[in-house]
Amino acid sequence: MLSKLIRKIRSLVGPPTVDKEEPKHKNASAMRELRTKILTTPSDKLKLLPSAEAPFVHTVLMDWPMDEENMVTVYGSLTGDASIYTNSAFGVIGGIGHANVRSSAVEVVKAAQSFYEEAKPVVTYPYPIPANTYFYLIGFQGVRRIQADTASLQEGTHRFAVLGNLFQKLIAKLRMATPK
Repeated sequence: MLSKLIRKIRSLVGPPTVDKEEPKHKNASAMRELRTKILTTPSDKLKLLPSAEAPFVHTVLMDWPMDEENMVTVYGSLTGDASIYTNSAFGVIGGIGHANVRSSAVEVVKAAQSFYEEAKPVVTYPYPIPANTYFYLIGFQGVRRIQADTASLQEGTHRFAVLGNLFQKLIAKLRMATPK
């Protein structure tokens, strides 16, 4: 199933951009700006507070390289919002309007709580090299990052595979909620 999902996302991502730092597509630039906004907006501006189910993290963002040129960014928030961004022209924005997307987004955030302490605090948010996947844990006290090699995530053998699998579930729900 995962390999089918990867092929489908690759077919939607479109042609590679020449330079990931300067996307050729206008939509890709907008998607990059949305990613940056998610990573840099303080939780107090979002009016989010720690709770028993989410004491550390309110949003999780996964940067997942599809190949040497194409990056997929997926995020889920405690509010239930979720989106997919790419460095090409494809994206799905605003999954919050669908109950199944909201529940899946919250599930990702709840699972991320257990990785917060081991995540490294960061103040810059680069994309990973193609062999790695980054998970940015956006918390009430700043942003932290954990990383995993993409192959072991896809095989389900990495200890962060639970997050990777929950993001795959979120991607599937976002795709089902998107009008054809």
